[in-house]
Amino acid sequence: MEEELNIKSFDFPSLPGAAKAINDCADQAEVPMQCVSVPCNLHHAKTLVIVNHQDCGAYGGSKKFNGDEAAEVIFHAQELKKARGKVLSLYPNLEIILIYAKLADAGENIEFLTIS
Repeated sequence: MEEELNIKSFDFPSLPGAAKAINDCADQAEVPMQCVSVPCNLHHAKTLVIVNHQDCGAYGGSKKFNGDEAAEVIFHAQELKKARGKVLSLYPNLEIILIYAKLADAGENIEFLTIS
């Protein structure tokens, strides 16, 4: 967070399948939405970063895309945007940064793609 996005102060709740966890919530009382509401309501967060990553087991991994990396990126971009919409419906003034973490160099490194 500090190196890639130059964000020095942040809460760091982590949920498997980040966007999926948010998208699958039926209401605000569920844990994923509490992970959003606590930083927003108690810590007055101004920015939320949602990160999905390549080969995410919560979504069935890369094998679900039969080796089509472009299709995997598009899918995760759609999921991230859907999660952003859900969070913005509750916190319309929140800045939300969407990131897709792509494995690079045979999985030795991570390339962070910002989704607009």
